[in-house]
Amino acid sequence: MPVWFDVTSLFSWNRPVTGVTRVELECARGLLKIKDHKVRFVVFETRSKQFIACDQSALSDRIAYLDRLEGHPSGRLRTFLKALLAILPDRTQTFLLNVLGLPGRSFTYIRACLRVGPVTRHTGSVFQEGDCFVTVGFDLSSEQFKRLSVHRQRIQLRVVSCCHDLIPWVRPDLSLDRIARPFLRYLDQLVEISDHVVCNSTCTARDLGRYLQTKSHVPSLSVIRLGSRIGQTQLASPSMAITSIIDRPFILYVSTIERRKNHEILLDAYHGLLSQGVTQLPMMVLVGMRGWGAERFFQKLEAEPDVARYVTLLHHVSDNDLAVLYQKSLFTLYPSLYEGWGLPVAESLAYGKVCIASDAASVPEVGGDLVRYCSPEDASAWGLAIHDFVGHPERVAAKEKKIRKAYDPPEWSETVAQIMEVAIPPSEDVA
Repeated sequence: MPVWFDVTSLFSWNRPVTGVTRVELECARGLLKIKDHKVRFVVFETRSKQFIACDQSALSDRIAYLDRLEGHPSGRLRTFLKALLAILPDRTQTFLLNVLGLPGRSFTYIRACLRVGPVTRHTGSVFQEGDCFVTVGFDLSSEQFKRLSVHRQRIQLRVVSCCHDLIPWVRPDLSLDRIARPFLRYLDQLVEISDHVVCNSTCTARDLGRYLQTKSHVPSLSVIRLGSRIGQTQLASPSMAITSIIDRPFILYVSTIERRKNHEILLDAYHGLLSQGVTQLPMMVLVGMRGWGAERFFQKLEAEPDVARYVTLLHHVSDNDLAVLYQKSLFTLYPSLYEGWGLPVAESLAYGKVCIASDAASVPEVGGDLVRYCSPEDASAWGLAIHDFVGHPERVAAKEKKIRKAYDPPEWSETVAQIMEVAIPPSEDVA
């Protein structure tokens, strides 16, 4: 029976991929390559409220478009608006963001209703008895949950989903109520319709296991290993946005700028070093969009001009430019307070780059003994580690040599294979 891989979100995403969206894109890319007759693709059509088969050539074109994407004007506008809204109370922010988002949601709905390109029309349900539906995304709608529930009851559709983290439940202090409450409702719905949930780390599986202790329906769980290579292998020339950056020494942190990602500690680390008279410091390049809870970071950045002159902010960076930044960096940073996985750490190691990372949650699962760990609460430790690597390039070179020798970058094809093992039971595969 076919395995239907959900690519709905890829057709609504209009900026360079990050995080969970990258997981969905790379898995879709890998599934296209294996050309297995059992693998098919599906999107949820808003107009009919049905899952519709997705044409593979249209999906290939969509992936190629996302690979080329260097930033969508609406994404930059959203970042600018968030900066303006940041000074307002949380409830006011929520109200205004909902109002500002109405035109975009309306356009998305209308486009989904009119869209015919990526789908192949079928009469009735695209799923048949015993099929398997796989989603590794994070944004299934209530209508999608309802439709999947109906299919599970009527035709025994098997559902395999993915849990990337439970941070709003494990660390509510690192989330907002407007995010945490919908997330928990979403998680309950995801668990209820799933026969099996793949987790991106042992840490996430442990968190989900604890969460499921109070639930009546408990799906089976397994852990998969996410790929760590950025999709493109043939690099083009860097864009003008980063040419001036890569010509001088810099260190790199790739992450959305939000409270949980803990960018502030890097400012504190640099402030501490400058206070000690250490001025020979590299530029700190922070790649990522502005997220929630970043107000203190930007306030601190504005209040400390001596530190700010060492900081460069980039967002909406293309895959090509991101790959160049990894390759040209002295080393990378990842001080996150809590993670479900920590993909940028794996990406850093895949490029043979040393990473100074947080010792919290799942991050040590990613880096093993190839990463230098610091407490995400200890700014002096981060300053010491940065100063040590900057002042002793031979130590960085030795660690890079160890990484090249010892690190086996997980390929996205391995991730796809692990998902397929869960989606297609061994007995069916033999048949």
